[in-house]
Amino acid sequence: LKEVFMKSNTQSSLEYHVNKDEFYYIQSGRLKVGMRIGRAKNKSVILKKGDVFHIPPGLMHMRIALEDTIIIEWSNKDDDTDSNIVEDGKIYKFVED
Repeated sequence: LKEVFMKSNTQSSLEYHVNKDEFYYIQSGRLKVGMRIGRAKNKSVILKKGDVFHIPPGLMHMRIALEDTIIIEWSNKDDDTDSNIVEDGKIYKFVED
Protein backbone atom coordinates (compact mmCIF):
# COMPACT_ATOMS: atom_id res chain seq x y z
CA LEU A 1 0.00 0.00 0.00
CA LYS A 2 1.37 3.43 -0.87
CA GLU A 3 0.22 7.02 -1.18
CA VAL A 4 1.07 8.81 -4.43
CA PHE A 5 0.76 12.59 -4.79
CA MET A 6 0.57 14.01 -8.30
CA LYS A 7 0.70 17.72 -8.95
CA SER A 8 -1.82 19.11 -11.43
CA ASN A 9 -0.79 18.82 -15.11
CA THR A 10 1.88 16.15 -14.48
CA GLN A 11 1.96 12.61 -15.81
CA SER A 12 3.75 9.31 -15.41
CA SER A 13 5.29 7.25 -18.19
CA LEU A 14 3.19 4.77 -20.16
CA GLU A 15 4.12 1.38 -18.70
CA TYR A 16 2.93 -2.15 -18.06
CA HIS A 17 3.70 -4.89 -15.56
CA VAL A 18 3.92 -8.61 -16.20
CA ASN A 19 3.13 -9.64 -12.62
CA LYS A 20 1.95 -6.57 -10.72
CA ASP A 21 -1.80 -6.27 -10.12
CA GLU A 22 -2.67 -2.67 -9.11
CA PHE A 23 -5.67 -0.87 -7.69
CA TYR A 24 -6.03 2.91 -7.36
CA TYR A 25 -8.29 4.62 -4.85
CA ILE A 26 -8.63 8.37 -5.46
CA GLN A 27 -8.43 10.08 -2.07
CA SER A 28 -8.67 13.56 -3.59
CA GLY A 29 -8.43 15.29 -6.94
CA ARG A 30 -9.08 14.05 -10.47
CA LEU A 31 -6.93 11.60 -12.39
CA LYS A 32 -7.02 10.53 -16.02
CA VAL A 33 -5.77 6.99 -16.54
CA GLY A 34 -4.57 6.59 -20.11
CA MET A 35 -4.48 3.06 -21.50
CA ARG A 36 -3.19 1.51 -24.70
CA ILE A 37 -5.48 -1.36 -25.65
CA GLY A 38 -5.49 -3.88 -28.47
CA ARG A 39 -3.70 -2.70 -31.58
CA ALA A 40 -2.26 0.47 -30.05
CA LYS A 41 -5.61 2.18 -29.43
CA ASN A 42 -5.40 4.84 -26.73
CA LYS A 43 -8.39 5.08 -24.40
CA SER A 44 -8.84 6.73 -21.01
CA VAL A 45 -11.02 6.95 -17.95
CA ILE A 46 -11.32 9.92 -15.59
CA LEU A 47 -11.37 9.12 -11.89
CA LYS A 48 -12.54 11.42 -9.10
CA LYS A 49 -12.53 11.33 -5.32
CA GLY A 50 -13.80 7.98 -4.01
CA ASP A 51 -13.32 6.08 -7.28
CA VAL A 52 -11.46 2.75 -7.43
CA PHE A 53 -9.76 1.48 -10.59
CA HIS A 54 -8.13 -1.90 -11.31
CA ILE A 55 -5.03 -2.24 -13.51
CA PRO A 56 -4.46 -5.93 -14.28
CA PRO A 57 -1.06 -7.29 -15.31
CA GLY A 58 -0.26 -6.54 -18.95
CA LEU A 59 -2.42 -3.41 -19.29
CA MET A 60 -0.38 -0.47 -20.62
CA HIS A 61 -1.28 2.54 -18.49
CA MET A 62 -0.23 6.00 -17.41
CA ARG A 63 -1.46 8.52 -14.84
CA ILE A 64 -2.32 12.09 -15.88
CA ALA A 65 -3.23 14.47 -13.04
CA LEU A 66 -6.03 16.85 -14.06
CA GLU A 67 -5.65 18.60 -10.69
CA ASP A 68 -3.60 17.97 -7.55
CA THR A 69 -4.41 14.33 -6.79
CA ILE A 70 -3.72 11.85 -4.00
CA ILE A 71 -3.86 8.20 -5.08
CA ILE A 72 -3.85 5.31 -2.64
CA GLU A 73 -2.31 2.43 -4.58
CA TRP A 74 -2.37 -1.16 -3.46
CA SER A 75 -0.93 -4.13 -5.30
CA ASN A 76 0.76 -7.45 -4.95
CA LYS A 77 4.57 -7.31 -4.55
CA ASP A 78 5.97 -4.12 -6.09
CA ASP A 79 9.19 -4.91 -7.99
CA ASP A 80 10.96 -2.27 -10.10
CA THR A 81 12.13 -4.94 -12.54
CA ASP A 82 8.45 -5.54 -13.41
CA SER A 83 7.91 -1.94 -14.63
CA ASN A 84 8.25 -1.93 -18.41
CA ILE A 85 8.33 1.62 -19.82
CA VAL A 86 6.70 1.95 -23.24
CA GLU A 87 6.71 5.78 -23.57
CA ASP A 88 8.66 8.33 -21.50
CA GLY A 89 6.19 10.52 -19.58
CA LYS A 90 8.51 13.54 -19.82
CA ILE A 91 8.07 13.80 -23.59
CA TYR A 92 5.14 11.57 -24.59
CA LYS A 93 1.80 13.19 -25.47
CA PHE A 94 -1.17 10.91 -24.82
CA VAL A 95 -3.68 11.29 -27.67
CA GLU A 96 -6.84 9.21 -27.82
CA ASP A 97 -7.89 7.39 -30.97
